[in-house]
Amino acid sequence: MRSTPRTRLFEIILCRRYYAALRAEDGPPWAPQSDIPEHMCKVPEVQSAVVNAKLWFKLVESLFALILAIPFGKLSNTKGRRFVLFVGITGQILSESWILTVCHFDDIFPFGLLYAASIFKSLGGGDMVLSAIAHAILADVVSEDKRAQAFFHMASVSLVSEVIVPPLGSMLMQIRGVYAPLLCVFPLQLLAIIGLAIAPHSIDAMKGHHLDQPDIEELPTGFSTKAQGIRAIVTAVFHRLRANWTLIRANGPTIIATISFLATYIAKDTLDFLVQYVSKRFNWSLAKACHIPLTHHLSIQEV
Repeated sequence: MRSTPRTRLFEIILCRRYYAALRAEDGPPWAPQSDIPEHMCKVPEVQSAVVNAKLWFKLVESLFALILAIPFGKLSNTKGRRFVLFVGITGQILSESWILTVCHFDDIFPFGLLYAASIFKSLGGGDMVLSAIAHAILADVVSEDKRAQAFFHMASVSLVSEVIVPPLGSMLMQIRGVYAPLLCVFPLQLLAIIGLAIAPHSIDAMKGHHLDQPDIEELPTGFSTKAQGIRAIVTAVFHRLRANWTLIRANGPTIIATISFLATYIAKDTLDFLVQYVSKRFNWSLAKACHIPLTHHLSIQEV
């Protein structure tokens, strides 16, 4: 729900600054603070700036998530999965709050401060770690013979939400403005935190002795989670990555599955840029173009 409205929010700010720069030179009829028609923001200069902003945002987010994924993954074994999920959801709330604050006061804050939101979003290890922890929790509370069915149900619920959310976000953008879909997600995130708070402690019961053991027996014992100093931490992470690579290389099907996941995530990330391209190419509003991902999710459900 937030992806396309966030793109439109970036577009509004960068469009204002573009025409403000032109006004300083040629004096166009719009002041920087006034609302500029959306079709005026489809010029190549503004669209290129929006793409660059989204790319840098994704790059910073991915770098911090890559750095923090392993530490937070290990922390979920020692401090509990609910704790890491709580930190991750809190980071998501802080990230979106920071974006809204900087964008609302764009005449005060420089646009580059938006990238700090990626740091908040990486709390908890990023989306990949939070997704893995959610699947791990589900595996803990579901018997082994029903796990595949439970994972399928989780994926189905996710796809259903992705079918419902784009039209809802589009409707909110058209009726209440660009901030409406960005704000309406906060109550859902707060409900998720409340759900974690009242969830039974049996979810964390699995953090006992078998989770305290290393995931791979060949890991060096000289580097524990209590190792002090940056060098010890970096060395421990390096040994873990090398051990994981050894495990993957020894299993050919694992490599094929990893490549397929990589292709899937690349295709998923291009949908956001596809919406922006369709909006510019056919002179559609972003609220109208955000229906494009709906066809993608419907085709997946049909498969």
